[in-house]
Amino acid sequence: MVAEVTLTALAAAFKDIYEGDGGYYIRLYSAPRRASEVDSIGAAVLLCSISVAAAPISFELPVGPTLYKATVEVWEGANIASGTAVWGCVSPISDTGAASTTIHRTDFSVGLWTDDPLPQYKMSDNVLIATEISKIN
Repeated sequence: MVAEVTLTALAAAFKDIYEGDGGYYIRLYSAPRRASEVDSIGAAVLLCSISVAAAPISFELPVGPTLYKATVEVWEGANIASGTAVWGCVSPISDTGAASTTIHRTDFSVGLWTDDPLPQYKMSDNVLIATEISKIN
């Protein structure tokens, strides 16, 4: 018998990983983007850490291959620095940004709805101003 892994099962596994490891934040960074998730953030500047009132983010049960933000949660964070967000990462709260082959991280591109090609996370304005609040709906 051949084992079959569906995209729904894969999304459920990612949900378990993201909600494990002590919880996860979404972090938004300036350029340059690191080459891979195992690398350090390098010269990129952390612009904002997105959480749920400083608690970990969580997800609804997967629908097909897609994870959705928990609808009852408000995902936001005060911008730590000013700059243009060009990439982000879903990573454990304890992630310091140092190189690691054991930390579960998922990097993604950040940009505007008008960018070509479209980024993975689209913002109406990706220029973040220190102390202002950034939200993910």
